[in-house]
Amino acid sequence: MELIHYKSQFHTFGNLGLSQKIVEKLRNFTSANDGGDAVFKNAKLTTRGFDHGLWVPLRVAFGDTKVSDTQKYDVDVPMVQVSLPRSSQMETSYRLGQALSWIRDVGGLLIFSGMSVHNLRDMGVAFQLMKQGGAGLSLSYVDPFNRVLTRQLTSKLGGGDKADGDARLKQLLQIEQNDTWRKLYVASHPTNEHFLPVVVGAGASRGDACTELYTAGSGSLGWNLYQWGTSDSGSKAEGVSSSL
Repeated sequence: MELIHYKSQFHTFGNLGLSQKIVEKLRNFTSANDGGDAVFKNAKLTTRGFDHGLWVPLRVAFGDTKVSDTQKYDVDVPMVQVSLPRSSQMETSYRLGQALSWIRDVGGLLIFSGMSVHNLRDMGVAFQLMKQGGAGLSLSYVDPFNRVLTRQLTSKLGGGDKADGDARLKQLLQIEQNDTWRKLYVASHPTNEHFLPVVVGAGASRGDACTELYTAGSGSLGWNLYQWGTSDSGSKAEGVSSSL
């Protein structure tokens, strides 16, 4: 059997100046909620290939999936990959989003890639379910958690809440605080590195309205797609999305 996926290529390029600017901004970012300390003072540049969380969605969205290698740039604008914080706490990821939000002011687009549900431990059970009933079936926690996540991201904030930069964070933290939601959360994310990108996105949103563009579940996996902001012609690009 020929492993054609291992031959697939996605070509783009980075920008050292932009990367250095991002690191500088991260190192200097402070939050009053953290006592004014520099939250990401240890941020640094590193050289590595694209993580699958970047490679897979952008290969599909911007590459030519009919060929394994276009032999050209699939995206002809600079792309910089930023890692998640080491901490698994939602608040730290939310602060990362706030620290990156300046990119929206200079014509940049922020894309956050993860999954709304990611439980590989239940894949065996999920395969048996789909074998018996079809690929569209999902385990009991998948669709309910997708709905909870959308509720907490898209519920309208009041005028006073929007002025509170942590209003959306408080909404997301309710997922851990509500007993029923927490059970769904733990089942959907035994470890939460695939969940946290959407929290980073919420932090970068500056309280903008969030729209769910797509939702799906299959087996023990879920995919939701959200967007904050707009990217109208003639105005500053202010797009933020989470390919979850």
